[in-house]
Amino acid sequence: MDRRSFVKQLTRIERRQARIRRLGDKVVHCPHIEIAKLAQSPHVHHHIGSTQKHPVHIGTYLCTHKGDPALKVSLIILTYTCSNNALQDFVPKLKDYLSRQIQKSKGISSSGEDYTTNTIILKDDRMYRHNITRFNYTTYDVHRAQDVLNPRMSHCNIMALSANDTEHRGHRFTYGKVLGIYHVNVIHVGSGMTNYTPQRMEFLWVRWYQPVSQVSSWESSTLDRVKFPPLNNEHSFDFFDPEDVLRGCHIIPCFIY
Repeated sequence: MDRRSFVKQLTRIERRQARIRRLGDKVVHCPHIEIAKLAQSPHVHHHIGSTQKHPVHIGTYLCTHKGDPALKVSLIILTYTCSNNALQDFVPKLKDYLSRQIQKSKGISSSGEDYTTNTIILKDDRMYRHNITRFNYTTYDVHRAQDVLNPRMSHCNIMALSANDTEHRGHRFTYGKVLGIYHVNVIHVGSGMTNYTPQRMEFLWVRWYQPVSQVSSWESSTLDRVKFPPLNNEHSFDFFDPEDVLRGCHIIPCFIY
């Protein structure tokens, strides 16, 4: 390469490298290309990566976060005990969520002895963290769009249909702040088990917002108002199925209050 026509020579090198990459993609199977296409596909509700590069050992995680109010409770003692015998309900709550999801997938409405937290085994006592998740939704002008949520960024809030109208006092939607995106490999040892092959199950760790008494409406031209419930509320932190998320949302501080 000489100094007189270096731009032209660099351009040739870049074109040659791009051509080599295209030829290599045709010969060698490239799963990253399929994953990128799946993440952008409008036919799926959401996408969470399949990587397991960020494993989190649950017992170690609980011990290192033993002062976190999201993990503390005064009722259930874990098999994972820390040095100060902290009472935490992270694992029982997680197993209860997974048990309900398994029942839901099998069309079982009522719980029984075969579907309890004791029948749920978390392979290697690990959960796997993901940095982002993508949610596809339909816009008001019938176009497909996508929300990308990142718990470490400001775009980390979700909205879903309210399941309990009595608790939310007429509010149609419920809102939450995503604290983490995870998946676990679950082995269910209850009825219908055929082998010990683990099943991948995804979940969001969410801190819920609590609606304020005012109900939004077209007549009053108002938006929903929310606030964080007290930390000691047992429903302040919970696990949520990504399939039930409508889309991401913006929670804007109401400075006048």
